[in-house]
Amino acid sequence: MRLKKIATTLVLCAAGVSVLGAGNALAEGWHNEVWAKNLTQEECSKRLAEVNENPNVGGAMCDDWNDDGKYQLVVSVRN
Repeated sequence: MRLKKIATTLVLCAAGVSVLGAGNALAEGWHNEVWAKNLTQEECSKRLAEVNENPNVGGAMCDDWNDDGKYQLVVSVRN
């Protein structure tokens, strides 16, 4: 039972940190945009490396949102 409580607490803390991080990003003048869709994992990784060199990008990730093997490039950019 104690282990369940610890696991639940960790999940809730992680969710809170994610929400807090998103709030801070918005407060600091950042927003997320989808820059490309329907990419293979290799294509997305290649574009990800290029995007991260842009000084107006705060972060980026390749996301297989639908678990269908097609990735989208999600980028956090300055407002």
